[in-house]
Amino acid sequence: MKNFFCSVSLLLLPTIGFAQSTWYVDQSGNGDFTSIQKAINTVPYGDIVIVRDGTYFENLEFNYAAVILRSENGPASTIIDGSQAGPVIWFTDWTDDAVVDGFTITNGRSTNGGGIECRFGDTSPTIINNVISQNTALWHGGGIYFEDESHSLISGNTISGNVALAGDGGGVYGGFTAVDITLTNNTIFDNVSQGSGGGIFFTHSSPTISGNTIFENSATQGKGGGLCISSPGAWHRNIIVEDNSFLRNHAEGSGGGIAIVD
Repeated sequence: MKNFFCSVSLLLLPTIGFAQSTWYVDQSGNGDFTSIQKAINTVPYGDIVIVRDGTYFENLEFNYAAVILRSENGPASTIIDGSQAGPVIWFTDWTDDAVVDGFTITNGRSTNGGGIECRFGDTSPTIINNVISQNTALWHGGGIYFEDESHSLISGNTISGNVALAGDGGGVYGGFTAVDITLTNNTIFDNVSQGSGGGIFFTHSSPTISGNTIFENSATQGKGGGLCISSPGAWHRNIIVEDNSFLRNHAEGSGGGIAIVD
């Protein structure tokens, strides 16, 4: 009988080890954590963190942290304010399974990626159902910036009112070392870049850009008011742009809606 119970315990261990738990962040203290960053740093790989309503003045870093981060009641109720102290959310090193779902991400300011910055190592988070607005990059990617072999899914977001002060990609920037991103079903409007790609800019990349509504973006001194893709020859064959709506975008150079340049 002793051997029987020992065998059952061994069989159950793997199931217990991979169980997914849910944790809560609540500023009032009625949760497991009062800060989002503390939750990210603490919970195990793959666990779910639910953030309750409020404005959280934080600059979050996901570093080897594959956490599923969700708001409880959506972006209108749950705001992450970066206080212009850096990117609102920064992903670095092996964050493939991280998810950010249902927040307003605002008031970030960084060299690249005022709202969200993804760089270094294998950084491919899933970014869904957020409002990414009023963020500033001194160079590239006012709203979102990707590099270093990212394979992220960016879907269902509203990306608006972001600025790239001296570079490209007012709303979204992807480039360097084969960024392969799916950008789908987003609303991207009223973003500005001094360079090219007022709404979206990709270089040395093979993105899929589908089902987006892209309007009233501006490239004040560059090309592609809505979208600019700048890639040397071979990269162009891997790019998919389909079923998007481009409306009232402006570029000082060529391609008010779309520009593809070598």
